[in-house]
Amino acid sequence: MTELRDELVAGIRANREKFESAGDRAEELRTLPHDAVAILRSLGLFWLKTPAELGGTPLAPLEFSDVIEELAYVDTSTAWAAMIGAGCNGLAGGWLPEEGARRIFGAGPDGVRPVVAGQLAPRGAGHPVRGGYLVSGRWGFSSGIVHAGWLIGAFKPDGEDRHTRDEREWVANDPRGAAHQPPMQRSRRNHVLAASCTRDYGACTC
Repeated sequence: MTELRDELVAGIRANREKFESAGDRAEELRTLPHDAVAILRSLGLFWLKTPAELGGTPLAPLEFSDVIEELAYVDTSTAWAAMIGAGCNGLAGGWLPEEGARRIFGAGPDGVRPVVAGQLAPRGAGHPVRGGYLVSGRWGFSSGIVHAGWLIGAFKPDGEDRHTRDEREWVANDPRGAAHQPPMQRSRRNHVLAASCTRDYGACTC
């Protein structure tokens, strides 16, 4: 077991009571409380699948599972949010073109590392336009979108059979809740609605 894995497990155990309290409040809030998100951020749990060159601290799959399992013993909802956040960050960081990945994971003005959330089922359609795609769709059950700064979703380019495996993923910026406004919206039911959002090739990947 690596030193990082042991440090994370110790950090989870040290915050056990706080995570348990957050789990109870999440039932009423219908989202993970901000203080629990802050602890996940401070422990670095959202970046365990992000490439190191983008600022992540990646763990081997089994050690990552150990950390999520430890958190699940405390509160399953919090563990789910950590797993989804780490997974979506890893997808964006590992599969987007370098330009797009750097755009997301570059140091922000406040120094806060990004969290990506979304739904990778191809629930949208993308019309090719100059330099990218014009994307519309609705992605449900996008866990973690309330505390995420970037949203990810999959779509089918126009004219392709819905059963084909040729899909694209888009990543869109959501600074300080901008996704609540048209043309992109999100709800407390964790749905994301995109209406004619233009995504350049740097923000799309096969």
